[in-house]
Amino acid sequence: MPRHLPARQNRRNQNHLDAQSTPAGKPARIPDHPLICKDHATLIEDNDGIAQLVAHVREVGSFAYDTEFIGESSYYPQLCVIQIATHQQIGLIDPLCDVDLMPIWELIADADIKTIVHAGMQDLEPVARCLDKAPANIFDTQIAAAFCNEPYPASLAHLVETCCGVKLGKGLTYTAWDRRPLSPTHQRYASDDVRYLPAIEAALTLALEKSSYMDSMRQECIDSMESVDIYRPNPETLFNRVRSNRNFSRKESALLRLLVTWRQSAAQEQNLPPRSVVKDEVLIAIAKKAPKQRDALFNLKYMPKPIISIYGDHLLQLVEQAKAIPKDELPNDQKFEETTAQRHRSEQLWIALNALAHGKGIAPALITSRQEVARCCDAILKGELPEDHKMNTGWRRTLITDPLQAMTSGKPLQLVWEDDQLRLG
Repeated sequence: MPRHLPARQNRRNQNHLDAQSTPAGKPARIPDHPLICKDHATLIEDNDGIAQLVAHVREVGSFAYDTEFIGESSYYPQLCVIQIATHQQIGLIDPLCDVDLMPIWELIADADIKTIVHAGMQDLEPVARCLDKAPANIFDTQIAAAFCNEPYPASLAHLVETCCGVKLGKGLTYTAWDRRPLSPTHQRYASDDVRYLPAIEAALTLALEKSSYMDSMRQECIDSMESVDIYRPNPETLFNRVRSNRNFSRKESALLRLLVTWRQSAAQEQNLPPRSVVKDEVLIAIAKKAPKQRDALFNLKYMPKPIISIYGDHLLQLVEQAKAIPKDELPNDQKFEETTAQRHRSEQLWIALNALAHGKGIAPALITSRQEVARCCDAILKGELPEDHKMNTGWRRTLITDPLQAMTSGKPLQLVWEDDQLRLG
């Protein structure tokens, strides 16, 4: 039987606010549009309602999807509302009722049904976790917009205004989505998160077909959302979040990796967010000080005493395990620091990449980051970027990297200002 930590009482304030205390302002007028449902949402609290909604979606062949959740008090976010919309109806499913959500997850995993989301990766995670199957046929409007000369990441409100001519009212920034009953304000807010997505998807599809970027957009959605592994914790990503910009020796780095992996497991066992189990600062202190005895753990700032009681011996074992790693097997995580000359070159390359991306009508931030360009600058300039690097595969290579490397080899990159925007000459 797992031993559990004391229940946490310090849930963030928004989870205790009264549902009527966060007005969203005057609702926007819903325009007459064949793909925008003007009806009030149906609140669904039983399996029959879910079955009817799923049958309707299968008949239509596509639907908009979003969720509202609380992520501050449990390992997996607590689902509070599931929003589904077609051009004909909107359903708000209440997961806090005794309902079976598997038909919803099966719907999203069905390649014959198009699921429209906006920045939907976290909303799609339950599909991979509950089915061990990947979401399929995903159209993410945030990704699609980045191929249509819109900024990345673009907000939903921006796309609603751009594609539908509707300026949404102020959103609910702090709210208790687990409070029942849901107020009319909250139901309207939740509905508007999906109401306009079918119309936005149609508008972006037209633009993508005109620019011939539809295949590139689909590939980006597949690569970033349609794999089970994407939704599993990535040890390297978790480690880098804790490490941030701090410097560690190779031994310290090895121990920190073990500690981050342990915290993830402990958080899942306790059903708490990882940072609620132990703060990052505690993991860093253990990695730096490598304590040998339990008494030393008690001297660490912010170290919860229940953690020492439950996991103290295991933490000391991790310290010894890291010490026993042979030198040639230790990770080499030295922070990349540019010299002045390297910074000057990578900055010019970044400017050129931005110009090329804007000339092609693609948001540069979707392609890569300034930091990644700095790390890969020499390889890009020499045409030696690894074959499996993201910038050297798929649409990025064809649309950006190949012409960028041609430019650095002496071939001119011609740009013109046309229709009030930058275009390739």
